[in-house]
Amino acid sequence: MVHLLHRLYGVDAPAPSESELARLYRSQTDEELRRQLAEAIARCCCWGNNLVEFGNEGSVKPLVEYLASQDPVVHRSTARALHQLSRDPDNCISMHSSGVVKVTDRP
Repeated sequence: MVHLLHRLYGVDAPAPSESELARLYRSQTDEELRRQLAEAIARCCCWGNNLVEFGNEGSVKPLVEYLASQDPVVHRSTARALHQLSRDPDNCISMHSSGVVKVTDRP
């Protein structure tokens, strides 16, 4: 999964572990990086068992937190990622537990 992200963005450095990647996007405040990470997750969920692995690594809650951004482009990328992740029932439970319904239910 992480290697797919590396290939997607053409990074030649050694690939970070999945837990390092999870830590990276949990701590991000840069809107452009958040957008790119959410978009990469959305795209990688289409391959293999990645959507389950992302859920197992705890990626759902940080993505839900990205919905608090004021940037509509971050919202769009995050919605794509959450949509892909929602194909796994366990991720749906995590989304609900993380408050995704409350966040998206605002006018």
